Amino acid sequence: MNLFADSVGIFQSDIFLRTSLQVALENVRTNDALLREIFGGLLFDPLTQEMYGQKEVDAAIDWIKNNEIAIINDASFVSNPVLPCVIVKCLASDESANTLNDNAFSPIEFRDDPQFEVPSTSVDKVSIDDKEIEVPPDWLENYGASEEMVVITKDNKIFEVSDVILPETIVLKSCEPADFSSIRIEWKDGNAVARMGNALFREAYQITMMTSGETFHAVYLKSLVEYLLLAIRDSVLAPRGMDCSSVRSGSIEADRTMQGNNITFSSNLSLEVIVHKTWIKSLQRRPRMARLINLET
Repeated sequence: MNLFADSVGIFQSDIFLRTSLQVALENVRTNDALLREIFGGLLFDPLTQEMYGQKEVDAAIDWIKNNEIAIINDASFVSNPVLPCVIVKCLASDESANTLNDNAFSPIEFRDDPQFEVPSTSVDKVSIDDKEIEVPPDWLENYGASEEMVVITKDNKIFEVSDVILPETIVLKSCEPADFSSIRIEWKDGNAVARMGNALFREAYQITMMTSGETFHAVYLKSLVEYLLLAIRDSVLAPRGMDCSSVRSGSIEADRTMQGNNITFSSNLSLEVIVHKTWIKSLQRRPRMARLINLET
């Protein structure tokens, strides 16, 4: 279930996956306890304790902390191959024919205009004569305004927008005394109720880990990425809509054709997820209840 927001538009799962891995990697590189957890089996299993044990765990931690590991898409690697790296590539994105046999799934839903949900803001200054109001610059920068919009005051008086002067000024077509202690902006014709189409897609991703030099570097990187992928699957990806995921792991392969005399090693993980994609089928404007004020007409 998506706990952060309704899915809007084409869900950018490749960006979410790549960014999630980047953030998780940076976090784990500064946490020795987590790094020891990844390779902890070598410490406590009698089969590996003597031959590998603490020395191998320390070597893995040092290698991960002292090497920049790029997490990139396939095109970036082709144009600038830098090792070690993790390459994220979408293999397929196919619409689920029967939406996973979910009888409760509806292909049509209704919701408020997904493109325009703006919080109220305080007003720093009002000039009735100049028909101008000044708002916090970050609010105007983040949400914007245009001539197709109106300003609604705290006492529900409505003024049409004439112009916007960045970073902080909204110019009105007309202005009269009102409660400008806080305002909100909406479309002039009223916000819309959107009739949405939506569908579920099965997506498959290939995650390739590439290193050069020694075989055990490839083992370190593969173990690290597999751990991160499993960790973010439930805590990061699922709450954002990448649900019902499964992970598969492949073997480590050697390639002697890259990086000069060094052997390049690669291994693959695959991830299959279900994502929700939406599109607007039609918009219906809601009638405005408040009084529109335009003194010039």
